[in-house]
Amino acid sequence: MKINTPKFVDVALIARGLAAVNVIIWHLWGTDTTTNDFYYPTIISGRVSVWVFFALSGYLIAFGFYSGKYHLKWKSILRFYKNRLLRIYPIFFVVSVISIVWGVISIDSINWKFIAQDIFMLQWNHDYTLNGVFWTLGVETQFYIFAPLIYFFQEKILGRFRYLHVPIIIGLYYLSVKLGLIGHFDMRNFLGNYLIFAFGFTVAGYKDSLGVTQTKLKVYMLTFLAVVLVILINSAYFNGTFWSLQYMVFSGLFASLILIIHRLIENCKIPTGMITNFLMRLGVLSYGLYAWHGFLIKINFAMNSLVLGITFSLLLSYLTYLLIEKPFLALKAEKRNYGQGRKKSSASPVAP
Repeated sequence: MKINTPKFVDVALIARGLAAVNVIIWHLWGTDTTTNDFYYPTIISGRVSVWVFFALSGYLIAFGFYSGKYHLKWKSILRFYKNRLLRIYPIFFVVSVISIVWGVISIDSINWKFIAQDIFMLQWNHDYTLNGVFWTLGVETQFYIFAPLIYFFQEKILGRFRYLHVPIIIGLYYLSVKLGLIGHFDMRNFLGNYLIFAFGFTVAGYKDSLGVTQTKLKVYMLTFLAVVLVILINSAYFNGTFWSLQYMVFSGLFASLILIIHRLIENCKIPTGMITNFLMRLGVLSYGLYAWHGFLIKINFAMNSLVLGITFSLLLSYLTYLLIEKPFLALKAEKRNYGQGRKKSSASPVAP
């Protein structure tokens, strides 16, 4: 069965897939900060990949509202919630149940007291005993809950001053640090990651302002800036100064550059090739890749083999995409003839 991908190059979808693969690499190969292996500085930290993922989600969800697919009316908002639930929860539930079954079979220690809050994401600060990496899906689900309010704030309150969205949140974070409300930036709830989602939301607000003139030059310049930023971020991680507001902002800017590049290339409608098609398929499988590698880590499978870890994560994510995700995605409620929002967009991304 075929994995559905767009006909034209979708950089955001490619970035989602690469971010998921990079998290696998980080967890299986890159978390030993004492290593002197030559390749180590080239590995982007898992948290940066997660933040890129959050920014991409912020952009794609905001795109749904700005394109007119969703509106600030109850019927439309409920349809939005239904679609988000169908996208993220089936794979989450299936892998969680398999984790429980594995725990029972292997006589692993399962804290049954917390099973319900794991299965139903009944947490504020996400910490999953069944699958440690699921905290990111929990945070993303919290973001979905607040997304209509975020759109209302950015579009109806800030309006043409929507560019102030990110600076306002940075200011609130800075004030929270000074007041002692934030002591560390390894936060695993929506408020602790709101800034990153806001970067994606803001870029979506200006999606129709990015022209197609001198696209190649713009892409080269933005790519250069993105590389410089990621070098600075990596250097901070290895020097122990990464967990700060400054580098959270740098990570958000890095993700924003990826999104702007995505929009510039999307406007050019470049047909996909063999490599871009493969990379976009990774993007479609990204939730499964992320979920399954967490399970493989839990059962201590392929912990010493990056190739095996990625291979089995790919195989399992492909199977659950065909058997679980794709059938549920077919149930998503779509609004006919969307694209009649604030401005009609020239293209629409594959929903996260």
